[in-house]
Amino acid sequence: MYKAVIDEGAVSDLAICSGVAARLASPPAVRYIKLGKGGAWAADAIASGIVPFGFHQISHEPCEAGDWDKVGKELEAAGRSPSGITQGLRELRDFYELGDDCLWITFADGHLYWAFAHADTIPMPNNDDGNSPTRMRRTLDGWHRHCLTGEALTVRSLSSALTKVAGYRMTICAAAREDYLLRRLRGEEEPLLVEARALKAQQESIAAKMITSLDWRDFEI
Repeated sequence: MYKAVIDEGAVSDLAICSGVAARLASPPAVRYIKLGKGGAWAADAIASGIVPFGFHQISHEPCEAGDWDKVGKELEAAGRSPSGITQGLRELRDFYELGDDCLWITFADGHLYWAFAHADTIPMPNNDDGNSPTRMRRTLDGWHRHCLTGEALTVRSLSSALTKVAGYRMTICAAAREDYLLRRLRGEEEPLLVEARALKAQQESIAAKMITSLDWRDFEI
């Protein structure tokens, strides 16, 4: 596991800044990111408040410059298949081009973590061991594992329609059920639950009115 290189921006569950909270209203992009193979980078990344990324064979400079033709050639030189080149370009472009309004999520220690990150991608020391990230983005105010109302976002409390994304074999992908995800992060109730609660209250109210209209003799029957 790599050693954390940044001390700022650590996980901040109790003080989500207003700007970050406002971004949850309608983020233009939502991405799941795997923090290292098997989540090996997660602990250090969350503690350091960074979003790390790999691709050891790919240079930072052409990615930063948006020279995707050159990046494609580097992927080809690294032995990627045509489909692998397409996949690699998509992930790299997402990491470099998505703005600070992109919502990033990941899973670690039984929780869903979420963060927004600064747009700048920063190269990291490459240990050439293939096990360390080579680039990163700093989070705006750390990783969070609670919703805006303070509820812990445990994996077991979330729909498997969302958590199944953790089984994604590559690194970055769009998150399923974005509407559900955003409601959970904002601490909002599910619409069907609200509707069911309202119907239950209505049934109880009608039943109470029916009971009060009965005569005591009706109870004998």
